Amino acid sequence: MENDIVTLVEEIPNLDLRFQTSSWGTSTYNGWRDLKDEDGQFGTTRECWAYQTDIDVSGWGNQGLTFYPLQAGVQEGYMFSYINDDVLQVIDVISDSPLDVVDFALKNVLTNFGRTLPALYQDTKQTTSANSDMIYPPLVFENILYGNSRNMAYNSNFPTAGGTPLVMPINQNDFGSMNPTATNKLYITRLLVCDNSLNTDGFMNCPPTRFILKGQLMRESDLSYIFRLKDSFKTTQTDVGYNGL
Repeated sequence: MENDIVTLVEEIPNLDLRFQTSSWGTSTYNGWRDLKDEDGQFGTTRECWAYQTDIDVSGWGNQGLTFYPLQAGVQEGYMFSYINDDVLQVIDVISDSPLDVVDFALKNVLTNFGRTLPALYQDTKQTTSANSDMIYPPLVFENILYGNSRNMAYNSNFPTAGGTPLVMPINQNDFGSMNPTATNKLYITRLLVCDNSLNTDGFMNCPPTRFILKGQLMRESDLSYIFRLKDSFKTTQTDVGYNGL
């Protein structure tokens, strides 16, 4: 197995929502989490949905091997659809640490003045003078093997599919380190940030998606591997959130 090129694949299901009568709703969750229901502080016109899973790679660790990422990306079974007068943000993350999606979304993604990607590494605290102070937790870029953020919007030059507007990326940002890791698990997260400031009735359709991570298994020197194990243990014991860090 040493020096082998391996490809990790993890699939997540589709999510279909409808905005009607001033709220998003769905009849099929498929394992997706409505973060507004879990926290209660999100607005009714901006909601965040999340799907999380993981890949067990403990077998490599048992053999003292380190995983060196080479390529990563996502494959989607179809296009996204969304309402025609606002933006859908799609955030994909492969990390060697679990992500506290509620805390992350509430303090970064859904906050206008702090809405940047990767906001994952910043805790924005509001002061009495309405300025923001940036505080950096101990988890940094190295913990993110792959990250991508896309803003999706409707283009009037494209037709609609059965009356439901198909949307295309208007911009995207890649982030992450592709750093080697000796962790026992890799964590897959997708966040969907649904903006609808005008309360427009319509649909959001997220297609089923495959996350793909290709890399090489290698054996390091004992000293390097011990330090990498120490870092992997630290990150897997802590959610990438800000409560208690």
